[in-house]
Order: sequence, then C-alpha cells, then structure tokens
Amino acid sequence: MRSTLVTRAVFSLCVISVAIAPLSAQQQSTAQQPAIPRTADGKPDMNGVFSTGEGGGKREPIAFQPWAKEKHDEYVKRKLADNPTARCLSPGLISLTTVNFFPIQFVQTRGQMVILYEWDHFFRVIPTDGRKQTDDPDPLQSLGHSVGRWDGDTLVVDVVGFSDYTWIDNNAGVHSDALHVVERFRMIDKDTIEYRALLEDPKAWTKPWNVVALLKRRPPTDALMEYNCSENNKADDFPSADKLLK
Repeated sequence: MRSTLVTRAVFSLCVISVAIAPLSAQQQSTAQQPAIPRTADGKPDMNGVFSTGEGGGKREPIAFQPWAKEKHDEYVKRKLADNPTARCLSPGLISLTTVNFFPIQFVQTRGQMVILYEWDHFFRVIPTDGRKQTDDPDPLQSLGHSVGRWDGDTLVVDVVGFSDYTWIDNNAGVHSDALHVVERFRMIDKDTIEYRALLEDPKAWTKPWNVVALLKRRPPTDALMEYNCSENNKADDFPSADKLLK
C-alpha cells in the first residue's frame, strides 16, 4: 500500500514539473506573436495599405521560347525604350503588385477582394463568391480576368485573359495572351502578407516562372495618393502589340 502511494506521489510530482517547465524560445516567440486580425466570417483581415520594400526579391530569368527571346533581346538592345509605361500604358500585374515605390490597398468584403493600385490608379475586383474562371475571357485586359477562392487562410487568385503588350517584371519580359497566373496571398502576421505567384505561358516560355514578395502594412494614417500619367498620352502612343517593336 505504502509503495503504491509513493509511486503515485512521484508520478504527480513529474506531471507538475512538466506542467511548469519553461517554454522553449520558439514557444515563447509564438506565444508573444500578435494574432492575425480576422473578419466577421473568420478570414484573415487584409484590409489596409501595403507595399513591398524589396521589389519582390531575387528572381530567376524567364525561360523564353526562341521567338520571344529574340523579341526580348531587341527590347533590351533598345535600352528598354519600348517600355509600355513610357506611354502611360499598364505596367502589368506583377510590377503593379511588387513595385517598392507605389503602395496598394486591399478592400476586403464578403464575396470579393478589391485591390487598388496607386500606380496610375489601376484596380482589380476579385470575386471570392465561388464562381469559376471563364474558359474564354473577353476582352483581353492588361491585368487579365481574376477569380479568387480561399484555401484555408490563403487567398488564391486565378488570372487569365491577358493582353500581350505588357512586360513581366519591368525588364522586357515578353509574354503572350496565353499567360496564366496563379497568385497566393497569405497573411503571416498582422502587418505582413506573403505574395507568391506562379506564371505559365505555353506560347512564349519553356517553363513556369515564380515570384515571391512580402507586402508590409503601412501606417494607418497612410493613404493612396493621386497619380496622373494620362496627360502624357498622344494618338500614336497606342500601337498594336505586334508594332511595339520597330
């Protein structure tokens, strides 16, 4: 009987010692980390103004097919003078999202995510109400047609239907109208959104291309500012895509 009581006492002391053991450094860091803000429906609350400080980080070269490589090299040889943004045309989806100078604003509601870009006042309305991507998007647009869905805490956005005149990553990244982009927005803490994008273009590239960037929340008093480039447009600033390269 006494042996049983001693055994139970020793076991109880072991349980107590485990319960009051100090947290590891990793556990302490996790415990101290502020919770991710959430909307009324439980999704991560991405509302606010964000920008990236590192321009998307280091990226691998695009693997062009021969015709696209030739066009790309010609643009580079011309000192990138054909950049569509010089004509106040769209910088394209990737540059808009990862540029480190112009902030972007997320406006999140039930059933849709709106992204406002300070750069030339572009915007995207991304439905998240369960609708599917269209098989034949029309018309083609510089930022494509976006449809979103929530995968746990990650907003996944499927984008097709791109105009082919935009550049990828501001370095004459030639692409075709077959470009397909899958974006992933994941809030990793209350002030940081991890942005990942997988780009595929079977007409112009030989393999997919990846983008990773961190979007950091700006102060709550910050707001998008006015940006005006349209006054620089001229009638001959709108050549068709196949005439941009002269």
